[in-house]
Amino acid sequence: MTAAQFSERIRIEPTNAAEIGDPVGNGRSGRKYEFAIWTLEQDSTDGAREPLDEALLALLSKFDGRETALNELRGAFELRVQCSGSSDSSQGGFWLSPQVLQRLGQLGVDFICTVYLAEDAVVT
Repeated sequence: MTAAQFSERIRIEPTNAAEIGDPVGNGRSGRKYEFAIWTLEQDSTDGAREPLDEALLALLSKFDGRETALNELRGAFELRVQCSGSSDSSQGGFWLSPQVLQRLGQLGVDFICTVYLAEDAVVT
């Protein structure tokens, strides 16, 4: 299937998409995508009490009512939520609410999260 078919099926326009054979990046490397990519990005809100949790809730709510369509597309696409962020704590952990975990479970998607230690953080 194509990224365009994915968009049509779930009725959401992606932030980024690429089809098989499209050039990777600016095309100078000559590499081409070997598979379709469909991405929907959601940034966190400055000043949010729990920025990761709030951003994930906003992202996941866009898929409300589309669980069946996503399940039908599962065989043709790898479905996952991937996020990253930085922390000024050497412990580098994050907190997710039960609502986020429930929505991830309802969608049945893999969840991948990477937390980076901020450059100005002091590690002792």
